[in-house]
Amino acid sequence: MSKVNLYANLAPHFWKISHGNDCISETEAAAFEKRRVVVVHKDTSVKGKSKVSQSEDFMAAMKNGDFFYLCRGNSIRLLGRIDSDEIDENPAFSTKGKDKYKKADFLKDVYMTEAKYDRLASVLKKKRNIILQGAPGVGKTFAAKRLAYSIMGEADDDRIEFVQFHQNYSYEDFMMGYKPVNEGFEFKYGIFYRFCQKAANHPDKDYFFIIDEINRGNMSKIFGELLMLIEADYRDKKATLAYNGLSFSVPKRLHIIRKSPLPLHRYPGRSMMAFEQFFL
Repeated sequence: MSKVNLYANLAPHFWKISHGNDCISETEAAAFEKRRVVVVHKDTSVKGKSKVSQSEDFMAAMKNGDFFYLCRGNSIRLLGRIDSDEIDENPAFSTKGKDKYKKADFLKDVYMTEAKYDRLASVLKKKRNIILQGAPGVGKTFAAKRLAYSIMGEADDDRIEFVQFHQNYSYEDFMMGYKPVNEGFEFKYGIFYRFCQKAANHPDKDYFFIIDEINRGNMSKIFGELLMLIEADYRDKKATLAYNGLSFSVPKRLHIIRKSPLPLHRYPGRSMMAFEQFFL
């Protein structure tokens, strides 16, 4: 896949997109064409000196109104124009039905009273952020996933992401940054950035990001400008990111569940105390 610069300062852009037979089957290609989805492989490498992969360059630079021609094998299969700025990290969807999961299922699986569940679910829906505090081994991860299931109304693991913080975890791991590759560095998008893009493509559905051992991470170092954007009042409001200069927002229906063995005020650092204010 590459951008074809036919003229100087070309606007809109013209893109060449290749669907290799080794990574996309004929059935998948037909399904994507029927759904009018342009698919690029996330691991597509780039030739030359660029620090950004071709797929990441496409996702960052592609805009509504750009043109493209789709190649498969030795022929041009499709000429078209992009009519959406949305990015889906996983365009192929499972045809397997999801098991229904309701409040009653949560109360059966998790040792919690109905009143406490109602308060927990209400706070999470309103604040979009919540803390689950408890000693190691009491089932915080188990409860967090089932809380997500109960709000979604189904056991859909595709809408849940999980990460564990540690002392060396950084903004480059979480959002974006340059990572060492072979003898140089390559620009990579982090797990939270990719999950936000995935959630933004389905604004009518709830998504859940679970953070384990959040007390072990440096909040300012990891979250950066996200400390503001993850607040409920700032959801869907765009801010310019320092790394790539593009606007970014956290989707309104993306919920963050963080887990900690102790209350955050028991840990040193003002960032922890500030972090706790909008998680409770």
